[in-house]
Amino acid sequence: MKSILEFSQRKPLIFVLILLVAWMILVSVIAILFGNLLSKPIDDPKIQAVGTMLATLLLLLAAYRIGWFNRIGVTYFGSISSWIATLVLIVYVIYAGFYAFFGELSFQFGSLLGKEAGPILLQGLRVGFVEEVVFRGIILYSLISVWGNKNQGIVMANLIQAVLFALPHAFQVFAGVTPTSVLSNVLATLIFGLWSGTLVIAVDSLWPAILIHAVSNSFTLIKGLSSTWITPYYLGYLRGALLELPLVLLGLWIVLKRRENQGEVPEELSGPIASA
Repeated sequence: MKSILEFSQRKPLIFVLILLVAWMILVSVIAILFGNLLSKPIDDPKIQAVGTMLATLLLLLAAYRIGWFNRIGVTYFGSISSWIATLVLIVYVIYAGFYAFFGELSFQFGSLLGKEAGPILLQGLRVGFVEEVVFRGIILYSLISVWGNKNQGIVMANLIQAVLFALPHAFQVFAGVTPTSVLSNVLATLIFGLWSGTLVIAVDSLWPAILIHAVSNSFTLIKGLSSTWITPYYLGYLRGALLELPLVLLGLWIVLKRRENQGEVPEELSGPIASA
């Protein structure tokens, strides 16, 4: 593990690329094993869920072994003020998504009690946990631990994790999605990754980002059960990106101001930026 840690410090960009590829391969291997064991196809949603969760837990175990577990924001749940801000963000992002993809703000809260809502919420929580841990947790911290002594380094680390988060969505083109929709999805995902990264850096915890990710995705899908999605679909992604762009700028300003005023932070509470 010492050699892995040393390599991550010497070649941080190569390290995160290898890490991401290894995680993806691990997801596929686990999915294949469980698919064969349960006689289900690899693209079965439940098989994919098992693959991503187990691969991410193994990644967390590796982070623990090299001493990153407390530093990536998974053991610190954030302050009261950070959770107040999180609730505000949740409301904004949910209704921004409603307007972007449906052109309206109404929501039937009774639909949360429907039989289809439970699986969607569980799926949203899994996706939020997995993607925030991998990209805004381990990948972001591994870059900030090397470059975080300068503001430019923090900005670059956040940009790289967001790009790595967004690019795999381009593979949707092989599933028959139109190039315009794919490109707009990649852009929207990039914007989401950027402001989610600044949130994690600002509050030193992954949990607010996990909750926002899970709830915003889930509520949009649940609303889609009873509302008409906007067409063409790429307009929804573009409107969503435009509505979330101010969060990127606000988050970046908060992070840089926090850097200017930051004092000594106890190691046990240190997250990505505090331990850089």
